[in-house]
Amino acid sequence: MQMFSLPRPVAFVLGGGGSLGAVQVGMLQALAELEVSPDLVVGTSVGSLNGAVVALDPKSAANRLSRIWPRITRPMVFPGGPLAQLRTLQQGRTHLFPNTSLQAVIRAHLASETTFAELALPFGAVTTDVATAAPHVLTDGRLVPALLASTAIPGIFPAVSIDGRQLYDGGVVANVPVTQAMAMGAQSLVVLDAVFPGHLPGRHRHSLRQCSSLPWSPCGCRQRWKRLWPPLAYRWSICQGRPSNVSRHWSSPIRTCSSRAGIRPQGHS
Repeated sequence: MQMFSLPRPVAFVLGGGGSLGAVQVGMLQALAELEVSPDLVVGTSVGSLNGAVVALDPKSAANRLSRIWPRITRPMVFPGGPLAQLRTLQQGRTHLFPNTSLQAVIRAHLASETTFAELALPFGAVTTDVATAAPHVLTDGRLVPALLASTAIPGIFPAVSIDGRQLYDGGVVANVPVTQAMAMGAQSLVVLDAVFPGHLPGRHRHSLRQCSSLPWSPCGCRQRWKRLWPPLAYRWSICQGRPSNVSRHWSSPIRTCSSRAGIRPQGHS
């Protein structure tokens, strides 16, 4: 049963954060359980990758992403060793890795010819325009090049040329693209911030060991650790029994998501 309503249209705003994008899976599951659905989606960097899946099929996005994230390994995104990186840098002068491997990861889950028009919801992929150092939102055309541009970390991946613009990762200028979501017509914003800037209030911080004592905690299960997406590599865990409950080692995504949306699970204040 839906516990509250938000003025429409509602935008899901997915921020950047490298491997921390995994926490957005738990946030999406929490929102689905509370029957909070988007009318449009805006994403930056890894948030654009997750956001594209949400925009393609909002109802199944959390479950689909919970299957995708555990399969991602470092070589799938950052191929080769130090010598290969030096060769790439010598040849391209601007980046350490080609984006071909990341492109292959994207195409494994999204058809290479998928366009924005084929998505179930309006979607904006936020990038940085090299010429103006300003955010540039992609909302039409082919989806895969737009996602490559939105995730083109300067110095790590090459810039992507779209419609005569050289584009880099949108996280450089708009890591949590709330302004861009409002410009697309949103009246309400549900922000899925993967980086958690600064320190969380004390009442939200707890370890996974403490998590099991919470009356509405999804955790209290066996932990499994993996490392994803160096150099932005952080530990994350999947709690057995509810694969979508993906979190950083000190934060419950459902608690964080609920508090940021101004909501609480039933029976708790």
